[in-house]
Amino acid sequence: MPRFIEGQDRQQVALIPECPDDFIAGDNPVRIIDAFVDELNLESLGFEKAAPAATGRPSYHPAVAQDQPSVPPHLEGLEGVDLRSVDIQRIGAKKSNIERAQDRVFAIADYVSAWPAITAATNPERFLNKMVIERGQTPRRIRFWLLTYLCFGRSELALYPSFARIGHYDRTINTVGPAYGRNNSESDLVVTKRLSQADIDLIEKSFLHLAGKSLHLTKLYPEAMIKFFHATTELVSDGNRRYMTADGVVLPTVNQYCYRVRQSFKPREISEALYDKNRSRRESRSKGSFRETLTNFMEVVECDGFYPLEKPCSCVTKKELDAICVVRAICATTSQIVGIGFSLKGEHSDAYSMMLFSMAVGKRAFCALFGIDIEDSEWVGNGMPLRIINDRGPGSTLYTRIKSLGPKRRAHTLPIREMTPSGSGQSKALIEGRHPKELRLEEPRAYVKSEKTVWELVTSEIYRCISQNESHFLQEGYTATLASNHVRQTPNAVAAYLIKVGRTDAQQIAFDDAVRQFLPQTTVRLTREGARFRSIVFRSEALTEAASSKRVRMLKAYYIPLSLRHVWVEIGGQLLQLDNEYLYNGGSEDVHLSESEALELEQVKKKNKRRQNANRIAADCQRMLNEEKSFGRPYKHPEVITQPSKRTPKATAHERAAHYATYQGAR
Repeated sequence: MPRFIEGQDRQQVALIPECPDDFIAGDNPVRIIDAFVDELNLESLGFEKAAPAATGRPSYHPAVAQDQPSVPPHLEGLEGVDLRSVDIQRIGAKKSNIERAQDRVFAIADYVSAWPAITAATNPERFLNKMVIERGQTPRRIRFWLLTYLCFGRSELALYPSFARIGHYDRTINTVGPAYGRNNSESDLVVTKRLSQADIDLIEKSFLHLAGKSLHLTKLYPEAMIKFFHATTELVSDGNRRYMTADGVVLPTVNQYCYRVRQSFKPREISEALYDKNRSRRESRSKGSFRETLTNFMEVVECDGFYPLEKPCSCVTKKELDAICVVRAICATTSQIVGIGFSLKGEHSDAYSMMLFSMAVGKRAFCALFGIDIEDSEWVGNGMPLRIINDRGPGSTLYTRIKSLGPKRRAHTLPIREMTPSGSGQSKALIEGRHPKELRLEEPRAYVKSEKTVWELVTSEIYRCISQNESHFLQEGYTATLASNHVRQTPNAVAAYLIKVGRTDAQQIAFDDAVRQFLPQTTVRLTREGARFRSIVFRSEALTEAASSKRVRMLKAYYIPLSLRHVWVEIGGQLLQLDNEYLYNGGSEDVHLSESEALELEQVKKKNKRRQNANRIAADCQRMLNEEKSFGRPYKHPEVITQPSKRTPKATAHERAAHYATYQGAR
């Protein structure tokens, strides 16, 4: 019958025996069944698919097997579909699936010809495997293709790739057993498992809750683990950290988190949720970095500024302040953040000066100025770089303010400097990639309203730098020498190793010289209590001893605008560090005032003084009214009566003469 897959003809002549019909005896009852079925009208009896379709792959004759599948199991769901027509619609495909199926037929052509010899062997599977291995092919793959081809009508469409089923397997059916995918090679840091439906629901919930912060999925993952999966961290033996939970529940890995988000949401939905509609349409390509020719730590440093999403609030008035600009410097060799600076009300050169100050004085000393106590190993490296690169923003005016000490006050501290070409921000590929950027969007501007003060936000950014130096994976620049010395693939670890072996170009600067060169200069008034600046008193024992013998009223001073914990004053050729008086008798907010908050405090004090003057007058009036009410008579101001003193009587003429004679006689 045409348009059906026919089995092998029983009358077909073969070598041994002559035909398959010789296997069946002449009186076998199956011959009666065969003759009976041939005479049946299957279509009138209600057999499905009794009339074959005009197109598509031929199906099996319904008289042979009603339940016989027409396609292999891996193509289930494609019965009756014209696979050739489907393949033609794949316009952008590099190679058609029909061509892939034909390649598979060519791969098994020799084995199809040798099939009688294979089946006649004592162990057909071993015989076939030996043939496949001799030809350099994979036995398991060839066996699958060969048997599929022979069992399903020797049609090339039976070897059609099973791409249609990709992504449709429900992984939540079985949650017992090892995690899907390749084996985990970092089992001491990452413990894997199969995700349950509850885990997937929690991942979707965390994404919907945390999206919209302009962060990549890998940046959302830590916050999702802490807030939704209640994760904590612990140190392992080699100094790395790993996620864990208090009750020992295995957490989803970052790859599982990203995979489930991409499975649950469309790419466009994810992009718009993370970066908003306009930014998701933008694409940028990197033009490379400056790392290719670099070998030493601090050989080249790239710097640029950005604005955090959070805006600080004043600890004095509790009002929202202007956004903080954060300027960071990154070593192009190790990708380590080697310096950080801050400024209020825009990106100013003061932030770049503070960044250089943080590089010059050392990280532990710099952090201590903000009340942060760190170990030397947590943020290594200090000194000025050999070469610094910045854009044509406020950083380009930085060099006019950097002057060295001595009679020649125009020598720059940075011997080699460079600015990127105008309008070519991608010339700083490393710094542009490591710094979060906020694009100017067409939608109304949005920001995060924070309860952090200026000092708290600054401290948070410093901690962020320390964390990124430890958490960033150094993909490029990690050599076999570093691997042989078991150097961890993080910027901080690589920088520590380069410093240890002497591969550093950092130029050391004394602390006093760094203060004089990079910090803003002002004048402070010396009082009995100490040096007064912005209504805050700064004192130290060294100042008391140095100023005791000198009549000084105004002193030259240096300060950090965003943290008035300390100031430095010039007196007698010495640079003295003075401490905020509230370090000893005040709260944390008093100690960590910024200059803007100190100015607000001055305004608050002036306003309170004016209000107190009015309050004092009103209080006096109320006192008078209270006295009138209590005494029952009008208030009368107390009168001051002065009693005249008794005057000494005047001497007589005789007494005056006697006194004169006595006085003259004594002489």
